[in-house]
Amino acid sequence: MEKRIFEQGIITQAICLQDWATVMDKEEDQCHHT
Repeated sequence: MEKRIFEQGIITQAICLQDWATVMDKEEDQCHHT
């Protein structure tokens, strides 16, 4: 279970970084928006 959660975290982080890269011009980190 822990390994699966860890892997999902990595995937989520990767997607988050991609999204951040697309909005970097706005200087807005959407990953931290909850």
